[in-house]
Parts: sequence; C-alpha cells; structure tokens
Amino acid sequence: MENRRRRRKSVSRVTQISQAIKGRDLATLKDLARTGAGLETTRLRRRAWPLLLNFRSLVDPGTTSLHPDEGQVDLDVPRTGLPKSREIRHTEHAVQRRQEQLRSTVVSVLRMYPWLSYYQGFHELTMPFLCVFGSEKPTQEAMRMVALFFVRDAMSPGLEHVMQQLQLLYVLLKAIAPNVHNLLEELQVPPFFAISWVLTWFAHDVDDFASICRIYDFLIVSPPMQVVYVAAALVKHSEREVLAMERDFAMVHTGLTKLPQQTKEWDSVLEDSWYLKSEYPETKLQQMGCMLAQKSAVNTFAATWTRLDPARPLPFTALVATKANHPLAEATPTVKNATSTAQWPLVIATMASATMIIEMAQVTQQSLAQSLQQTLSANAQERKQAEQFLKSVEHGEHFVVPLLQLVNSTEADEHIRFAASLYFKNFVRRGWATSDETEDTISAADRQAVKSELVGLMISAPKKLQLQLGEAVSIIAECDFPERWPELITTLVGKLSATDFHVNNGILQTAHTVFKGWRSAFRSDELYAKINYVLNEFTEAYMQVFATTDRLIGEHANNRAALQVLLHSLNLLCQIYYDLNCQDLPPFFEDHMAEFMQTFHKYLVYTNVQAEGDDDDVAGDLEEVKASICEIIELYANRYEEDFAQLPQFVETVWSMLTTVGAAHKYDTLVSRGMAFLRTVVRNPRQRQLFANGDSLQLICERIVIPNAVLPTADEELFEDDPMQFVRRDVEGSDAGSRREAAADLVRGLLDQFGAETTQAMSRFIMQSLAQYAANSADWRQKDVAMFMATSVAVVASVGALGATRVNSLVDVADFYNTHVVPHLRAVDSDRDAPILKADALKYVTTFRSQLPHDVLVQALPMLTAHLAHPDTAVATYAAVAIERLLVLKQQGVLRLGASDVQPHAEAMLSHIFTALARADSPQKLAENDYLMKTVMRVILASRTSILPLAPAALEALARILAEVSKNPSNPRFSHFLFEALGALARFACASDASAIAQFEATLFPIFQNILQQDVAEFMPYVFQILAQLLSVHQGSGRLPDAYVALLQPLLQPALWAAQPNIPALVRLLQSYLQIGGAQLAAEGSLQPILGVFQRLVASRANDHHAFALLLAVTLYVPESALANVLRPVLVLCLSRLQTSRTPKFVRNFVHYVGAILCLSSGVSMLLDTMDSIQPDLFVSLLQNILLDALPTVVGRVERKTTVVGFGLLVASPRFQNSPSYAALTTPVLLQVTSILMDAAVKDSKAQADQAQADDEDLDSLEIDDSGYQASFARLATLGDAKIDPCPQFTDAAAGLAQALKPAQSVVASSQLPTEARQFLSTLLQS
Repeated sequence: MENRRRRRKSVSRVTQISQAIKGRDLATLKDLARTGAGLETTRLRRRAWPLLLNFRSLVDPGTTSLHPDEGQVDLDVPRTGLPKSREIRHTEHAVQRRQEQLRSTVVSVLRMYPWLSYYQGFHELTMPFLCVFGSEKPTQEAMRMVALFFVRDAMSPGLEHVMQQLQLLYVLLKAIAPNVHNLLEELQVPPFFAISWVLTWFAHDVDDFASICRIYDFLIVSPPMQVVYVAAALVKHSEREVLAMERDFAMVHTGLTKLPQQTKEWDSVLEDSWYLKSEYPETKLQQMGCMLAQKSAVNTFAATWTRLDPARPLPFTALVATKANHPLAEATPTVKNATSTAQWPLVIATMASATMIIEMAQVTQQSLAQSLQQTLSANAQERKQAEQFLKSVEHGEHFVVPLLQLVNSTEADEHIRFAASLYFKNFVRRGWATSDETEDTISAADRQAVKSELVGLMISAPKKLQLQLGEAVSIIAECDFPERWPELITTLVGKLSATDFHVNNGILQTAHTVFKGWRSAFRSDELYAKINYVLNEFTEAYMQVFATTDRLIGEHANNRAALQVLLHSLNLLCQIYYDLNCQDLPPFFEDHMAEFMQTFHKYLVYTNVQAEGDDDDVAGDLEEVKASICEIIELYANRYEEDFAQLPQFVETVWSMLTTVGAAHKYDTLVSRGMAFLRTVVRNPRQRQLFANGDSLQLICERIVIPNAVLPTADEELFEDDPMQFVRRDVEGSDAGSRREAAADLVRGLLDQFGAETTQAMSRFIMQSLAQYAANSADWRQKDVAMFMATSVAVVASVGALGATRVNSLVDVADFYNTHVVPHLRAVDSDRDAPILKADALKYVTTFRSQLPHDVLVQALPMLTAHLAHPDTAVATYAAVAIERLLVLKQQGVLRLGASDVQPHAEAMLSHIFTALARADSPQKLAENDYLMKTVMRVILASRTSILPLAPAALEALARILAEVSKNPSNPRFSHFLFEALGALARFACASDASAIAQFEATLFPIFQNILQQDVAEFMPYVFQILAQLLSVHQGSGRLPDAYVALLQPLLQPALWAAQPNIPALVRLLQSYLQIGGAQLAAEGSLQPILGVFQRLVASRANDHHAFALLLAVTLYVPESALANVLRPVLVLCLSRLQTSRTPKFVRNFVHYVGAILCLSSGVSMLLDTMDSIQPDLFVSLLQNILLDALPTVVGRVERKTTVVGFGLLVASPRFQNSPSYAALTTPVLLQVTSILMDAAVKDSKAQADQAQADDEDLDSLEIDDSGYQASFARLATLGDAKIDPCPQFTDAAAGLAQALKPAQSVVASSQLPTEARQFLSTLLQS
C-alpha cells in the first residue's frame, strides 16, 4: 500500500515537472528542483536543466587556439571514472568515449574564456552533466554557465577566494554546531576536508549518480554560496558521528572527508541548507566572518543572473567587467572575525595547485622524502613539525603507496630510504592489526596495495631495508595469512628463478620472515592449519631450489662471487627448513629426511678456501650455514630423536668439528650451536651410551669445555674499552650467545647424566688453574677461568630473579666463597692489575645469593658497598648489580635483608653511586649506566620511611641528575629508574614527615617547568605522575595549592592530550586534582574543561577506559549537586558511543561506571531522573538490553565490588520496586550479581587475604617489565595503585551486597531465582 502511494506521488510529481518544462514555468520548476526528490529522472533533467541554467543567454565569445592548463586536463581526464548507476554503461569503450567527450567539453570552456584557470575537480564537476546530457554541446553550454556564475571564484589564479568561502563554513558551524566547531578549533583542523565538496559539488565524494543529480538539481537553482550551506548542513546532520570520532587531527580530518559517502538522506540535508541560508544570508554571513571580494561570484550573482535572457543574449563582459584577466585577479582577500589561515597546520600559500588540497591524502614521494629528511634534523622544532605532518597524512587513503615507492626508489638518498622503511614498519605495527578496541585506520585499498607491492619490494631491496620490511611482512602475515592473503605463497613460488639467485634470496628471505614466527608460537589448530597450507603449496618448489642450490655450489666451487650468493641461499634454505619443522615433523620432510640429512652432513664438513670469509671477526656465509645446520640437528635430536637415524653420525662429526675449529670470533656462533647440540644429546638418557666411556667425558671437558671457557681476548679488550657493553652483555646475555655460555650449558648437560664423573673431571681442571694462579698471581686468567668453571659445575639450575636455584651437591659453594672469593672483596684497591677478578667475585655473590647463609650476606654487604666506589666502571656496576639483587632476594616470601640490614649502609651506597654518576661528562654518558640508577631506586625502596634523614641529599642529587639528562634523554631504562627513585623518595619521605612536601615541590617544580616548556616528550608522562603524587600529599587541606591551580589550565590544552603517552599520566593527575579540590573546581567552574577532556577520550576506542577513570573521579569527588548538573550531557555522550561504536571494553567500563553512580548516597534517584530526562523509561531499556548481559564481564576486585553493590542498591531502592517496569527486572538483576559473586567468591577471598601484602610485594620485587614500561607509556609502580573505590566501607563485594539488600529482604525472598542462587543470597543476608 505504502509503495503504491509513493509511486502515485512520484507519478504526480513527474507530471508536474513535465508541465512546468512544457509551460516554461521557471518558478514552479525551481521549486520542484529545490524540494523533495528534485527533478526525478535523467530524461526530465535533460529537458529542465537548460531552462534552469539559462542556456543561450550569453553571446558566444569564440575560442582561442590553446589554453595553458590543457596539459593538466590531459592528466586528469583519463583518471575520471563514471558515476555508479544502472543507467550508465561502464564498458571500457563507454568509459573511453565519455572521457574523450569530457576532455573536449572542458577544453572548449577554457578556450572560450582563457582568463579562467582550470582547477582539479572541474573535470569531476563536469562529468555528471555529461552523463545527463549525453553529448558535448549541451554539456559545454551548461559548464560555461556553471564556470562563469557558480564556480568562477575557484577559477581565479589562486585559491584564496575559495578559502574565504571555507572560512564562512566555519562561521556557520560556530553558529549551528558549536561543539563541532570547538572540536575543529581544538585540533586545528582546517576546512580543507570540504574543499572537494565545494569545488565539485560533491561529485568527487559521492559515487551514486542519483544522489549527485539530486544535489545538482538543488545547486543550479540556488546562489553560488549554497554549496557552502549544504556543507554546513551535512556536518550538522552528522554531528553525532563527528563528535564520536577519536580526538586526533588525522582521524577527524579523514572522518569528515568521508561524510558525503556515508550520507543517505540528502533530501533532508538540502532542505536544512535552504533554511540555513534564509537564517544566515550571504551578506550577514560575511559580516560575521570575512568579506568576500566585490566581484566575487557570490556578490555579483543576484545582479547578473537576473539579467540573463535567452531572447537577448549578452556578452559576459557586459555583466561583469573583465578584459584579459579574471575579475578577481586584483582582488585582495580580507578577513574579519575569522581564524587566520596562517594558524592552520598547512599554509595555503605554499600550495601550487588545487590538487594538493583536494587530494591531501595522496602525498608524493617528494613530500614524504622532505618530511622524513626533516625528522632526522638536529632542530627539534623542525623534527616535531615533520612528525606532525606525517602523522596528519598517514591515515589518509593512498599514503602508503608513495611511502613504499620511496623505499624502492634507487634515486633517493639511502638514509631517506631507510627512514621510509622504518616508518613503514612502524606504520604497519601501529595500525595493521585491528580489533573491537581499536580504530581501523588503513583503508582496504591501501591494505591490498601493500600486499601487492611488498613481496616484490622485499626481493629487490638491499639487505638493510629488508630487515625493516621483513618485520612489516611478519606483522602482516601474522594478521592476514592465509585467510586475507592467500596469494602470498603462490606469489613467492611463482617468482622463484632457476637462474637468478639474487631474486631467490629475496624470496627466501621473505618466506623466512613469514615462517619464523612459528618457532615461538604456541601449538594450536589454527597454527597447524597455517603450516599445512604452506607445506602443500611450498615444499615441492622448496626442494627443487634446495637441490639446485646444492648442485650449483659444486659447479661454482672456484667462483668466489657465485659461492657467496649460493651459500647465502643455502643458509636461508636451512633457516626455512627449521621454520617448517619447528612445530612437528611434516610427512614430506620425514619422507625425504635421508636426502636432506645427507646434504646437511656434506656442508657441515665442507671446506673450500673460496667460501671462507676474509674477516676473522665476522661470520661468513659458510660459517652461518654450518651454524644453521647445527640448529636443525639440535631440533631433531630434541624433538624427533626416534626418526633421526643419522644422529650418531652427526654426534661424531660435531664432536670432531668442535675439537678442531679455530678460535677466531667468526666461529663463535657455530661453536655455540655445536655445543648446544651436544648438550641436547648428552642430556637424553637414551643416548647415554654415546658418552658412557670415561675417556669420552675427560676428552669433552679437556678439548671442548676448557678451551671455550677461557675469556676471549676480544672480551678482555671490551672490558677495558667499553665496560658498560661488557656488563650488559654478561648480565643480560646476547642473542648470539657466547662460547663461555655454551660451555657452561654443556657442563650442566653432562651433570644431568654424569654428575659425579663430570664434577670430578672439572674439579681437576679447576684446582690446577687455582694452583697456577697461587704460584703466579700475575697469571690472573687462570683464576678467572677457575672461577667461571667452578660456577658452571656448581649451578644445576638458575633463574634471573633468584640466581642459582639448585646447586651441585658435590660442590661446597660457601667454602669456595670464603676461600677463593672473599680475598678479592676485602679491599677495594686490591687486584689493580686484574680488576676482572673483582668482577668475577661480585658475580659469584650475585649467582649464589640464594645459597649463601644470611650472616654471610650481611657480612658481604659492606664489602659490596665499598666496591661501588671502585674506579673501574665495570667493577662498580657489578657491585651495584649484586646489591640490587640482594635487596630483592626473598625466602618464603620474606626479604632476606631487611631494612635494619640495609640502613647502616644506605648513605654510603647512595653517596658512592651519586659520585660515580657525577663523573659523567655528558647527559648521554650520565644516563648510560641504568644499573646504578636501578640500585638507587632499590636502596630507597628497601629503606622505606627510614630514608627520611637521607632524603634532602638524595633529592638534591636526583634533581641534579634529572636536570642534566632532560637536556637529551638517551636511555629509557635509566630515565624510568630515575623517576621511580624520585617517586619512592617522595612517597616514603612525605609519609614520615608531611612537611617534606615543600622541599620536594621547591626542588622539582623548576625542573618540571623546564621539561614542559622544552617539550621533552620522553619525560612528560613521568612529570605528570610525580605531580599527581605530590599533589595527593595535600589531601585533607580541602583546597588546591596555588601552584597547582596555576598549572591546571595549561594541563587541559589539547596539544598535551594529543600525545598518547601523556594520556594515562594526565588522567592520573586530574584525578588528584579532583580528589584534593573537587568542590573547589566545581565552585570555580573548572569542571567543564575537565569534562571536555572526558568528551575527547570517550570518543576514542583506545582511550575510553581512561575517560571512565577520569569520570569516576569527577563523580566521586565533586559535590553531588554539581554532578547532577553535568550528568545528563555525560550520559548522552556515553549513550552515543553505545549506539555508534560499541565495544566490549566500553560496555564493561560503562557498566562499572553506572554501578559507581548507584553507590552514591542519592545515586539511584540521580541516575534514573537523568535517564528519564533524556528519554522516558530509557534506563529500563538500557538495563534490559545492554547492562544485564554485560554485568558479568566486569573485571577487577574493586570494579566487581562496585558493580555488585551498586546494582544491589538499585534493586533494593523503593523507586525500583515501586515501578512495574523496573520491578520486573528484579530477578534478572539479582541473578547476574549473584552469579558474579558465586563465580568470583574464591578469587575475592584470596585477593582480600593477600591485599595487605600486595603493595609491599610489588615494591620489593619491582622490575621494569612489571612496572608497565614500554616505549609509549611507563607507569611508575612506586606511586602505588590509583584505583578509585566508590564503596571503601565494604571489604568485599559479598559484604557490600548483603548490606545493600537488607532493606529488600522480602523482595529477595519472593524473587524467582534458581534454588542455588536463592540459597546463596539467603545465607549472605543472614550472615
């Protein structure tokens, strides 16, 4: 019925349009074009538009021979597609024909009026006219009228006059959509998002032909400025979506450009724009904003258009005075009460053409190269501007293609290419993976373009770039392969060459990049499906390349250059072999094991002087091949022993190799992996017979372990030349490992099966070395190797946090310490010629700290403290590491060294460390030794409140260090521990003496101010956290100190919140502001800007949890009367997110927040009243459809308690029970809160029991990883947990719910709960 009425109405309207055309009733025709569905059909428009555009009312001026812009037209026209419509044929021939007509039409108009300048977009404006008229002549006439009377300002020599019109768009938005205007102003988003709307009448942005024609109907019967009113109406129409966008320049700009694509209700938008024009006519609008030029098409239209008459054609010059120049050629734009374009991030004056504005996202290689070059600048401001520009364009479409082209450009500077590859890798890392909690910032077209180009780029790129691109490939493959990148393997296989191994190496490197992630992946059906997919597509081609590579190596045995390429191929093939076999033994490789293992054995014993590298310090391709083969056979020995028939042969071969290989550094990886293979075999009881011969163990120890346990000469030099690198590699290990580490691991493997025999054999060597040192103390290397071997034999198992956890029962660790270690620690100035022995002694204490008795550790502490003052950096650092590890050592959950043990030495510890740090001659050198700063932090934490006497000196020293390193932050770990130390010092000193806060603020504020003024981005999150801590000390005063009041407004500036790392810290700081002075802020009107921050955060999927953390502080710390005044707009924003961009995380946080409101004294009535003011019975629907299902998803002890108590109070409230619609939900709500308690009862009881210890444990065991350290944001664990508890009076959720439901026990008793839930609640209420 409705469809029939609509058809009748449409038929009636078509009749009206036909009659108006036939009778040339322009008034009726204009009204029909302006309203409703417009002129309905293409046939009617073909007849109506000539009348409405005053065809043949201008004298034909003739044509010139050429227009200077025709070259640009020739570039643009071939890229112009046809609108989407069933009326339009899209065959290749039809498109080509239309493009030919388009070029002819545009060029004809330009030649008629050579003073018009072509702009990119004019061709797109023309195409819909051409599709309606179907031929060139009427389209040419239409475009002549449009060019001269509607878009003439855009066809002036510059774009300044168009920019003025866009400024008036902002004036309109300020009047009709102030929230949107404020957002754009806050983020400094210029109106460029709308320029294509204005210049092309939305044809650039709208694909649907019917919608384009409807817009054209409207605009050709309106003044030239009407398109600006349409743009404003469109933004107003989409206001909710705009305000829900993430508060980021690039995200908002990109989102705005997409509004025309997303809009379906054009009739409403156009109608609204007409009313806008009547309320804000052009003259009034110019007075409110900027005055357009007198000869602007906007200001001359009324006087000129009405004079047009087809019966009496006029030359255009009779209407608007012009000769050879554009009427606006001499006009100077003026601005009044409008934001200057100079304030916008991009300056119009630098733009060469409209192309750069209309398609800002289509950045060029040149602009990217320039920006990337500037990111390497020594000028901080220049770097920052370049980074901001890159960030602003990276979310636009077609950004990534020119970026990859720049990576591939052999003409570009190699540093720029590397910077581009690094930016691409980070771009992929930031945005490729998507989830419900993140925004998808990369378009589908760009994703496909990347996957299409990346394989080819990996093949051709230099190795340095391949490493960066490879990481990107790995990330993309992890996300997309094989479901969304099924062609990857077939593409790789298809590009393999039988002759070009340079190409093959690129392909193999790409394959290894994709596959290597499987090595550390957990087993799963999904992983196995992926591996099987690759095996089916890849293995046959892989084996062919493997065989061909082996054959060619033999054929080119005397060709050094060819061998280098082929051996690199073989190494990649070996790495891929490991990748494909790492999870399970595939049938293909099981079937071909004999062939592969024969080849592997061949190259394990392969020798060829042409294949050897020239540099003894760098492993060549042959050494890398052999190391990769050792890695493969270790895998097989460990995982596939039963199928690995060749194992004994490889044991013999590797054993022989390890006894003959040279000592050069280039063999280190090969030797380490060879020993790792032997260790794996010897630990296997089933292979015990291979080593059961007593001579075998003696030979392994003598010929393999001992030679590789000697400190290499290169390490001796490193100890002297770069002590920090030596310590870091020793303490943290290295990816490649070392011969010494591998030898120690082999000893531990031997101990597993031959404990007594190995201990006896190694002890003989140890005692022999100790005797040689005793006879000649100058031969310190004997003592060094003896201490290393003693440690290797003694340690059976170890972990980083505890050192050795299980020791060899045949070794007396304490006796060795007293006899051979303590002599090196008694005096700081001993071992002057062999400081490395002091390092060995300190390492021994660190390693066996869990085994040495408490009294030994207490006696060692002053010796370790004294060595902090050792002049050798490595020795002092090892002392710091030893002390730091001792201070966190626990036994049965209790620290082995208490505050009383540490306090006598705390002052000396801090003094020695600060003295050592003061010797640094630059900020970078100062920040180099993070081990020292970590020990400072640990000493403060171990001292707790007894640090107070030392606090003034420690604060002064830390402040001096902070001021220095803030000049050039270079070591994130040092910085993190520095701020942790400051946070711990402030926490414990102020806890002992509240008056100490004044000294902290007086000392730190000037440094913090400098950090903020200099925009030291790395330190700003830390500064905000320390400020939050210092401010919280003022709790109880009821008022904010003046210094913090003065700081509040700068903290709310959008620029600070635009940096993601700042957000968690700033939220924490604002929470402190509200906690100390919530009532003051409400009384002084400061809540609105804080809620503006909430509005910004809640629109972002990445930050909405921070929004709720801030909102929770507002809710709990401002007076309820003030909260009631702002709750409605807050809830509207939340409901808008629920409607437009709901995610599980957002819903979970919203449920918790609702629970927090309900916990307020008048929270139930406040919430329900506010919800009803938005929409009657809104909360009933919200509770039934969203909140109930989401209740069990709330996580966290405090969060669950708040939710359970809040909704318990809701159910028990008279208002809830007295309303039938609410009361009907009693049972569902009770069932959900009860299920939360029943599921979480055990967890909550344990959490409550452990809570008292939790904070101390966190501080005692604080590690950088545990503290949330990462590149983007590092939470300071020493500040404690900032979690806000809306109902602290209840110790747990069960007790709170029992108290909440007491007034409604009868309701609970009469509810229709399942038996188990009812009994649970009954027991709870009785207790």
